[in-house]
Amino acid sequence: MRPLPFTTLRIENGEPWFWEEHVERLRATAAVLALPLPTPQKLYASLPRVVGGSLRVRITLQPDGTPHTDVEIYEPPEEPWTLKPVPVDSDRDVVRFKTTARGLYEAAADTLDGQQDALLVHHEGHLLETCIANVFFLLDGIWVTPPESRALLPGIARARILERCETAREGDLTESEARAAEACCVSNAVLGVHPVGSIEGWSDYASPDLARQLMDDLRINL
Repeated sequence: MRPLPFTTLRIENGEPWFWEEHVERLRATAAVLALPLPTPQKLYASLPRVVGGSLRVRITLQPDGTPHTDVEIYEPPEEPWTLKPVPVDSDRDVVRFKTTARGLYEAAADTLDGQQDALLVHHEGHLLETCIANVFFLLDGIWVTPPESRALLPGIARARILERCETAREGDLTESEARAAEACCVSNAVLGVHPVGSIEGWSDYASPDLARQLMDDLRINL
């Protein structure tokens, strides 16, 4: 089946988070896949019309460029996540665009045993991302996330954090650095920032307050 571009966003009290970035990514992915490009106006018209509450909205572009929208109530997770390290042999060309070709992520998610997400670890030893989020580790007062040059999807919230948070940067990360980190969190355009309490078999983290500070920095710039 032909892969199709999609994006998942959060609508909070009628306002879509990171809307311009979602539009740009959808259109850029459609161009790579040689699909018709929907106009920003057409994409915006596909959003649900709400005034209050939190929604999780997924927009998938069909082969003719028409946006198909799925909507559900969004309830933010309350507890810090547990991640499970999962080795992968990932191809950057496969994962750098957000499409419905998600076999790599689905296979990793199938290995979970009570953990909230999988931490993908390249066979060469560097850390990548989770199945649905980017990951940040706090090392010596700096939030470090694996670089875009690796085989990962550079998320929208990740980009905003790197652009506007002075204590965040890209850098290669390994298991030993993850074990030494003071805190860990995940980010995506729906969660914003969410703390990680532990990585199975690696380390436990005192993440909630530190991740909340990073989320506060991000919220200022939504």
